[in-house]
Amino acid sequence: MRPAVFSLLGLFLFSSAALAEVVAKSVEYKHGPAALEAVVVYDNASTVKRPGVLLATEWGTSNVETRSKAAQLARLGYAVLFVDLFGKGVTPKDGKDAATRLGLAGKARTLVRERMAAAVALCGKMPKMDVKTTAAADYAVLA
Repeated sequence: MRPAVFSLLGLFLFSSAALAEVVAKSVEYKHGPAALEAVVVYDNASTVKRPGVLLATEWGTSNVETRSKAAQLARLGYAVLFVDLFGKGVTPKDGKDAATRLGLAGKARTLVRERMAAAVALCGKMPKMDVKTTAAADYAVLA
């Protein structure tokens, strides 16, 4: 009897894992007059809210490598909000361009802080994300 129960349990766990899919959806939001477009990434195997990660990079939301990192985090059970720091459709050419677009000359970090605050506010509207257990991460892509 026990082997049959364990076999059925294993079959159930394997089949539910096989049905799991990482989903990435664009979400539009605003920071003042600027239109922003984040990407929320999660594994649809679970219907409960999961811990969140705000992921920000200097390459914007369209970079393949950083989208792959977001998918990895989603497979680990996190809901990832891939933050748009630059504006909808804007992809910096390089690190210097990214810094210029964000006004990072000297010690000024106002724009970055405000854009991250807008992303944090967006987290509260995400049905898959538990905002009480959310962290922020910066993922650097070095060329």
